[in-house]
Amino acid sequence: MGDKAEKILFAVDIGSSSVKAMLASVNKNGTLHILGMEEEATKPNSIEKGIITNSSDISASLRTIREKMLNRISHKDELHEAYICLGGRQSQMVTTSVKRDLISKYYFTEKLFEDMKQECFRKIEGKYPEIKVMTADPIMYVLDGEPQDYHPASDQKAQVIEIHYNVYVANKDLLEQTIGAFNRAGISIKQYWVRPKAQLEALVVDEDQANTDGCAIIDCGSQTTTLTVYRNKRHLFSRVLPLGGYNITRDIQTLNVDMRNAERLKIRFGQAAERLVKESQTIAVPSTNPNNERELVNTILLAHNIEMRLGEIFTPVMSVIERLRDDVSVIYLTGGAAQLQGLRDYLQAQTNIPVKYASHADWLDTATDKMCYFPQYSALVGTVLLGHSYDGERFYNSPIRDIKGGKKKKRRTISKIMSDSFSDIKSGLQSLFTDNDNK
Repeated sequence: MGDKAEKILFAVDIGSSSVKAMLASVNKNGTLHILGMEEEATKPNSIEKGIITNSSDISASLRTIREKMLNRISHKDELHEAYICLGGRQSQMVTTSVKRDLISKYYFTEKLFEDMKQECFRKIEGKYPEIKVMTADPIMYVLDGEPQDYHPASDQKAQVIEIHYNVYVANKDLLEQTIGAFNRAGISIKQYWVRPKAQLEALVVDEDQANTDGCAIIDCGSQTTTLTVYRNKRHLFSRVLPLGGYNITRDIQTLNVDMRNAERLKIRFGQAAERLVKESQTIAVPSTNPNNERELVNTILLAHNIEMRLGEIFTPVMSVIERLRDDVSVIYLTGGAAQLQGLRDYLQAQTNIPVKYASHADWLDTATDKMCYFPQYSALVGTVLLGHSYDGERFYNSPIRDIKGGKKKKRRTISKIMSDSFSDIKSGLQSLFTDNDNK
C-alpha cells in the first residue's frame, strides 16, 4: 500500500464448515479492490449449521486468519475491527407489525418510519428478552386500512398507519458466544448482518425482472440450504433448511469411499439427476472396505444417490416457491454447493421457473483473482459493501443500477405471504429455540 491512504474493510463470514475472511477497499468507480482472502476449515463440531458450538476452536481459526491477513498489509496494528456475516441457523425471520394513530392527516417523514422501526425492535425484545433483533425490513404498509407493498411517497398522508415487518432475530446467548469468540481473537465486531441481506447487496441480478415481479435466491451451503424471496430489495420470506452439500457427500460415502474421495466424486463426476448423465462411466476409487482394494462407482448410481438427497433437500423449497409463485419470476442459485453439475437444470425442471446462477462479478475490479468470483464468496462481498455503507461512505458510480420504484398492481400476494410466513412472533421464536435445543 505504501504511503497511499486506503481505507481497508475487513469482513468475516461464519459458515457451516469454515470461516472465510476478506480484505478489500473500494475504488472510486464503486468496484472492490480485493487485498486478500483467507479461509480456515473448522474442526468437526465447532460449527453446527452456522451456530458456533466450540468458541475456542473458532477463536483459534480467527487468530490464524487475522495473522495471515496482517501479512498482506503494511500497518501491523490494523484489523482490530471486522464486519461479520451470520448465516445458517444463527438467526431466524419472524413477522410482526407496528401501528400508529396520528392526530390528523399526516404527511410521512423518515423520522416517523425510523421511530416505528425502533418500536418494532422494542416490541419483540421487550416480550422476549432472550433474543436480539438484528434487522427489520418493512414488507407492507397499511394507510387508513388500504394496504400497499411500496414505501409511501412524500405526498401521501393518512391518519392511521400500520407497517408489517419481516424481522431477523438471534438467540442472545448464541450471539454473545460469537462475539466472545471474536473478542478472544483480538477482533471486535463493528457490525453484523444476516447472510440473506449480505447476499442481496452483492448479487447482481436482472432488476427489471426480479425487482418488479420478485425473485428467489437459493443459497446452497455445506450444512444448510437457505431460501429467500425478494421483491424491490425487500425480504418477503426466508427459511433455513438443515441439509446441504455435506449430506450429499455423506451419502456417497455409503459406497465404501472416504470423505475426501466422496467429495471428489461429487464435484468431478456427480450430476443432479440420472437423466443428466450423458454417458455411463465406471470410476475406480480407494475403498474403505478392508476386503476391497478399490471400489467401482458407476456415474449413473452416483447420480441416483445425489438425486435422492436433492429431493429431500429441495421438497420444502419447492413447496414454498409453489405457494409464492406469483412473486417468483426467476430463481438465482448461489453458495458453494450450487456448483454441483446439473443443479440449475434439475431445479428448472422441478419448478418450471427460469433458474440462473447469481453473480457478484460486477463488483470486482479487473485485478481480482478468479477465485473471488466463486459463488461461496458472495456473502463476503456483500458484507464488505454493507460495511462501506455503514461507515457513511458513498459509492461514486455504483455498478448496480437504481431500483425502479412505482406502485405495484398486485396486493393479494403480499397478504398471502403474511399468512404463509411466520405471522406469529411466538411461534417463530419457539421454532428457533426448539432447533437450538436439539443441537
